[in-house]
Amino acid sequence: MKNKLPIVAVIPTYNAANTLPRLLDELIRQKYDKIFVIDDHSTDNTVEVVKSYEGKVQLIEGEENVGSGANRNRIIGHTDKAILHFIDADMQLLSRNTPQIIRSLKLANNTAYVGGLIRNPNGEQNPFNYGPRASLVTTLQSWVQYAIWFLGRYFRPLASILQTSLQPMLHNWPNIYRKPRPRQTFWAAESNMVIKAEMYERLGGYDPIFKYSEITDFSIRLHRLGLKTYFNPNIDALHDTIDNILYRSPEKHAAFLKHIQKHGYWAFVIPKVGDHLAGRKTQKRYHR
Repeated sequence: MKNKLPIVAVIPTYNAANTLPRLLDELIRQKYDKIFVIDDHSTDNTVEVVKSYEGKVQLIEGEENVGSGANRNRIIGHTDKAILHFIDADMQLLSRNTPQIIRSLKLANNTAYVGGLIRNPNGEQNPFNYGPRASLVTTLQSWVQYAIWFLGRYFRPLASILQTSLQPMLHNWPNIYRKPRPRQTFWAAESNMVIKAEMYERLGGYDPIFKYSEITDFSIRLHRLGLKTYFNPNIDALHDTIDNILYRSPEKHAAFLKHIQKHGYWAFVIPKVGDHLAGRKTQKRYHR
């Protein structure tokens, strides 16, 4: 049975004046019930671009720059009975009739969110579109995944062979040389994500201490509540750059340290032990 809730596009932005119009035009063409742009105190003319769509796009203007996760939390309270489609401002929406695709999703009560397909500029699936819980073992796997992807930029046939031969070890990561299929996963990238508004508020939004990789903490918290995450490639979008993969090492390192600080050493080394030590605490609400 299809969901009857309105489908609301939510675009978090920061200095996205150059890419935002293309995405907004596509969302308007696809007849989303509402479109919100949440601006994280941009210093370019992003706000002016949004205001030029008056009547078609609603602007939530941040008074200070708070980071990606906390900026997303600004949607809380603006729409409750709806299904939110978070999509980043530097993405191109490729799937057609996307609101209808979202309505057809089976968002059971124990479903936290559904992550869509994210393609790199060359059309291949992002190697970190989804993945397993962060741990010592899966961190080593992510290095292998990165190495295969990087090799594939120059020697695709060899990279494809390696991906296939190592897939038993990397089965929780995308095989970027095969057609993506729907599946359950621990986390999926937040840049193309569908979630019920009431679920997002129930989870408390993102923890604002994480300026990067906030989905890692978010997914651990929902996992401890017994909620599930899915990947569905029918919600299809293309990222304009691969900078997020190549050039964000300092941000990734800072997020990792905060992850250890918040969840503890054991949550990284042996996640089940970490969960046992943490218990099932009441979720904090991180929006302001």
